Amino acid sequence: IGRGTFKTAQLAYLTLVSLATDGVGSQPNQCVVLKRPYTNGKQVGEQFEIARFGPQEEYRSILMEANVFQWSSTLHAHTDSFVSRQVVTCGRPTFPLPEIRFVSAGVAVVHSAGGFGQRKVVRSFLVEELIPDHELGFTKFICNSSAVPLVTVLSDPNTADVAEYLAFTQHVQYSKTGGMAYLSDLQGPYSNP
Repeated sequence: IGRGTFKTAQLAYLTLVSLATDGVGSQPNQCVVLKRPYTNGKQVGEQFEIARFGPQEEYRSILMEANVFQWSSTLHAHTDSFVSRQVVTCGRPTFPLPEIRFVSAGVAVVHSAGGFGQRKVVRSFLVEELIPDHELGFTKFICNSSAVPLVTVLSDPNTADVAEYLAFTQHVQYSKTGGMAYLSDLQGPYSNP
């Protein structure tokens, strides 16, 4: 699919021996996205070659990313619960609430051949569900460097409400965690219903 600032992404197909109940791995031969971290290698023109980490460093990096992903998903679910409770208590707002969700994800590990206790991690992947219509591109609503929605999405009547809602969710998260956390780099495919 491509190369980002820190990870590469490629399409793959996943079938688990025992299917998951939902999310990644819940369907046989499910199209997924495999992501691997990288660092910059030798510079070639204006680009850098991709330099892969060693197996253990890659594995640690992917486990850390999966851990952050899990905490982020939990924080997002907590925010959804807060909004749902407010709707019950105060009634529906006069504007539509956008339906926001995280993709499902997991970790895949390739081991070397060998007997019990002799197998080593050879390669690791962060496995994410494939976002429908991903080829249409993504809308970035809020960057890592600021908690303020981007001017481009605020000035577009098709995305302004979503951007403002995402900023609101950051305020809820910041408040509910006692100022310890909120989600940033909020982006995804967006189609105006």
